[in-house]
Amino acid sequence: MVCIATDGTNLYVTDTWNTVRKIAIATGVVTTFAGRTDGRGAIFLNPTGIATDGTNLYVADTGYNRIRQVVIATGVVSTLVGDGSEVGGIGDWPKFNSPTIITIDSGNLYVIDAGISTIRKVLIATRKVTTVASSDVRFNHLAGIASDGANLYVVDNWKSTIRKLDLSTTELTEFAGSSSNVVNGTAALARFSGAQSVTTDGKNLYVCDEGRIRQVVIATGVVTTLSGGYSEGYYACEGITTDGTNIYITETDNSTISQVTIATGAYTRLAGGGLHHPGEGGSRPAAAARPHAGAGRRDGLDEALRAHRDRTRPGAAGGSDSQARARARAARRPRRDGRAA
Repeated sequence: MVCIATDGTNLYVTDTWNTVRKIAIATGVVTTFAGRTDGRGAIFLNPTGIATDGTNLYVADTGYNRIRQVVIATGVVSTLVGDGSEVGGIGDWPKFNSPTIITIDSGNLYVIDAGISTIRKVLIATRKVTTVASSDVRFNHLAGIASDGANLYVVDNWKSTIRKLDLSTTELTEFAGSSSNVVNGTAALARFSGAQSVTTDGKNLYVCDEGRIRQVVIATGVVTTLSGGYSEGYYACEGITTDGTNIYITETDNSTISQVTIATGAYTRLAGGGLHHPGEGGSRPAAAARPHAGAGRRDGLDEALRAHRDRTRPGAAGGSDSQARARARAARRPRRDGRAA
């Protein structure tokens, strides 16, 4: 999954070439901000979720089972938590199992640890990690997470629902939606077609629902369609973030970064447009990253993870979690001939 964050001036996108790309909102100019592209610098393996506090970026380095910190002023990358193992753990140096999506709130990171269907909390100042919700609450496929300070809002993709986790009590409730269609209305009646990622401005949630942006009023749970639909030229919306005035999305099938104005629903392409290599510079909608299923070792990893997901859907037959994880690990290992497995 390709994700996006903003500090109000720039967008930061996790690209499939194992880099973090920076896009200047005012000009659409794209540069590689962090990650190795020429034999130098930090190395990521399948970076996915990204969040920022305005000073640092926090990146879920899924392939290496770590949460990485990137200083925005310098681009210096370090490991915040995670030792690269695939076993869940609690404490000062925990183990993650495929961390994917991140959100940030008041000095805390909340991380979807996809390999064990768990939501972890990271206290940034001390690096202490705890579990706030585990697979015992019967998550199906955690695809997005956002916080308004009091609650976490979690997208359960296979059910196409949004669930609310009270951070003070850890009580989990159904908040909005169910699957199989696109229906606006109150929380109980609304339907999502394929809810994916979510962001918030504190008053509303904004949800990537395939080719649409859905808005959910937090106070009432009312769901409406803000923008999109394939008739309006959208491709699959995957990552989403907001600065309170605009929404920014990654359209993976079109390798595009786009902007949606909240007040009007107006849609504008900022960068990208189908390039299959990590271009630099330019202005909208010229050369940009490719926010889409990736290259090199990541292809095999994504294929294994997708196969695991398909086998573990409710009603799916065959396969086991351990076999899928073994295939994913094998996909990450380089072959003797130097090519990806």
